[in-house]
Amino acid sequence: MSLKRSKAVAALANMFFPGLGYLYVGRLRYAIIFPLLLILLLAISAWLKFIFTPLGFALTYIFILTILLVGIVSASAIAHRSEAEELKKFQRWFVYLGFIIVSSLVNDFLRTQRTTLFGYDAHRIPSSSMSQTLTSGDFIVSNTWSYNERGPVRGDIVTFSGPNDASQMFVKRVIGVPGDLVEINNGQLTVNHKVFKEDYVSEHNNRRSKEQDISFQVPKESYYLLGDNRDNSHDGRHLGAIPRSKIIGKASHIWFSYHPEEGMKINRIGDRLNDL
Repeated sequence: MSLKRSKAVAALANMFFPGLGYLYVGRLRYAIIFPLLLILLLAISAWLKFIFTPLGFALTYIFILTILLVGIVSASAIAHRSEAEELKKFQRWFVYLGFIIVSSLVNDFLRTQRTTLFGYDAHRIPSSSMSQTLTSGDFIVSNTWSYNERGPVRGDIVTFSGPNDASQMFVKRVIGVPGDLVEINNGQLTVNHKVFKEDYVSEHNNRRSKEQDISFQVPKESYYLLGDNRDNSHDGRHLGAIPRSKIIGKASHIWFSYHPEEGMKINRIGDRLNDL
């Protein structure tokens, strides 16, 4: 059967399932190499820690989007230049369907396993519990390999899974490490009887906490975490100490910030949250 390939179909196929457009126009090698190139680019950027800098993260995704655009245009151009020709054995609807299924499964696997394979994760902040450091609508990147060789230190902003629900993610600040005595008296935080300076906690967000005094000894292999917004944070005062095994990564930076009522908050994009 001889058919002329559609430019629009080739472009749309490569847009939604990178590589499928090349399969459609009869370029099997391109169909395999193209999605692998995108995955490899993201992996290398993460492995080299390039993705954990605001500029590096932006450039990585600009490059990926550029490659995607080139793929869309080139698949369409190949279809435009090609004459009606006999279809190859792999240019069949069931092969396209198989490609879509495999592509979806691979993308889902990489998304759920990126913390292990690539060493990074991304989260949207849904609440004001870390205000003003993080506000509702911030999108952050975290380095999930940061604590492979050492544990968190006081002041680190970390991501961790819920004690009772592993699928629920939290972002808080490390206040106490194993063995520390954490105390809050009249809103004043001390660690091992020494005042813990917290420039990130505003007086406005630390009023009601003065009504509750805390004294907590951090157990081994655990950490005491608090939100910067002490008056509106579900943290160590309710959850207790968080086991080391629950801590997933170290927050890197804000890569995007948007709130439905406030719109895009450009001034927050690129804010660093921790040193590498």
